[in-house]
Amino acid sequence: MASSARRPRSWTPPLPYGLKGWLAAHFDPTSLAERSEAQLEDKFIGPLLTQLGWAKVNQEVITVQGKQAKLHWCQMLGPEHEQALLQTKDHALITAICESCDWDKKLDTGKADRSTNPHRQLQDYLSTSCARALVF
Repeated sequence: MASSARRPRSWTPPLPYGLKGWLAAHFDPTSLAERSEAQLEDKFIGPLLTQLGWAKVNQEVITVQGKQAKLHWCQMLGPEHEQALLQTKDHALITAICESCDWDKKLDTGKADRSTNPHRQLQDYLSTSCARALVF
């Protein structure tokens, strides 16, 4: 009977994109929790999206189906789409969107108002932007 090679129980798959080292150097919950939303985007989220290989445009206002949205991060598959999005505002160029909020902000307040409930805001962005994915 041939023995099959088994992974040890502690085995975890390797993280792609060099994330293990990148996160070890950049992910400090104590420091990140002290930052404002804008600082968190600047110091962690933007660099993380770059590390993951996304082309991105941040704080872009687009209009889809008559609704205006200011998306924190519009993510595209290639850098050539960044300039095209800025010039044309064509939401079809957006592959995914990423929203951020303060570290300690509750994601679902239970209120229907999109201005005070990040969950509703995200639902609205997904339905109007036609993005195929959401990263939060």
